[in-house]
Amino acid sequence: MDCARKTIAVDGIGALWKGFGPAMARAFPANAATFVSLIPDFVHRSIMIYFPFQLGVEASRRVLDGFF
Repeated sequence: MDCARKTIAVDGIGALWKGFGPAMARAFPANAATFVSLIPDFVHRSIMIYFPFQLGVEASRRVLDGFF
């Protein structure tokens, strides 16, 4: 608490949020890459849950390969 009080006294309340922007800018690309890499697998699994007999594994992969 003493450290926070001294920081606010010297630099103002904005000093507590100084690193927030760069941290969010760094987190966005990493989360986006994770999201994009997991979507094809999620879509494939969803199709197989709802249409397990109409679409075989290879047929659904061919369909999804056209999208991704």
